[in-house]
Amino acid sequence: MEKAQIRKDITRKRNNLDEGYIKKASAQIINNVLSYPEFHDARVVFSYMPLGNEVNVMPLNQWVLDNGRCLCIPRTNNDSKMDAVIVRNLFDGLNKTKYGIMEPAPSEQAIDIKKIDLVLVPGVAFDKEGNRLGYGKGYYDRFLALCDKHTEFWGIAYSFQLLDSVPFTPYDFKVHRVITEV
Repeated sequence: MEKAQIRKDITRKRNNLDEGYIKKASAQIINNVLSYPEFHDARVVFSYMPLGNEVNVMPLNQWVLDNGRCLCIPRTNNDSKMDAVIVRNLFDGLNKTKYGIMEPAPSEQAIDIKKIDLVLVPGVAFDKEGNRLGYGKGYYDRFLALCDKHTEFWGIAYSFQLLDSVPFTPYDFKVHRVITEV
């Protein structure tokens, strides 16, 4: 199946999720993430601010802050790149982008991407080999290409987003594991 059709099908399914499912599945995904020792070893975690019916990682982001880790979230630039910006509070100092995503203000300082231990990666779909189908803008692929070789990439998704295979190109970055609610 083509990328555009997968995006359309999975996005439609995700947009139709009910609030109860999102809450229950997101909580289980967070528990699954917390079950990995590598997560607890990560000192600098790059996460995301969920949009729409994406997996709600806000409680996990708060856990990172509450446990003395460094939490970074993306800030996009006009040149189609993302910066990793440290946040100390999930509700202050953030601005809504034209896509509706909350991100740090332009005045906030970005950190060196090489310091990140773990990147929690959203996406439209993943496969069992770690291939990721994103939203088509390439932000994450360009970002992951700049990360240090020690950095782990974990896809965060609902189980229906994990497919047998997704189309990929040499420019698409794989994730090391995909974590779902099952």
